[in-house]
Amino acid sequence: NKNLKVFEKDNLDLLIASRYLKDSRIINWSIERRIFSSLSNKLAKFILKVPITDYTNGFRIYSKNSIKHIVSNCGKIGGGFIILSEILVELYFNNFKVKEVHSIFKNRTRGESSVNLKLILDSFFGLFKIYKRKKEIISKTN
Repeated sequence: NKNLKVFEKDNLDLLIASRYLKDSRIINWSIERRIFSSLSNKLAKFILKVPITDYTNGFRIYSKNSIKHIVSNCGKIGGGFIILSEILVELYFNNFKVKEVHSIFKNRTRGESSVNLKLILDSFFGLFKIYKRKKEIISKTN
């Protein structure tokens, strides 16, 4: 797999398959879902300032060291896809090596998205909790 080769070659701690890089594609998403996802990721990037385009895609590869760090330090913000942003901030601002690669994302063929209004509101408030955590990390590392 080309993603594993990139992960190993670049000695990464986290590799994200981004839906929003130039050569990426999203297949079978409604326009509403595309807009919501894109705006959510832009808001996360504006608030959290990690130089990544896709904060919420769960298609990722983690190193053993990053997993140990995640287990010890993450999971305090909330559930749902906000934990992916929490993990990203935790790793990036603790100097783990993070990168993203383009991907072709195909919408699921079975099951339904778990996104609902409560999850959206929880995630919105979760962004500010992650921002606060980011400030704590930065103050410890400086």
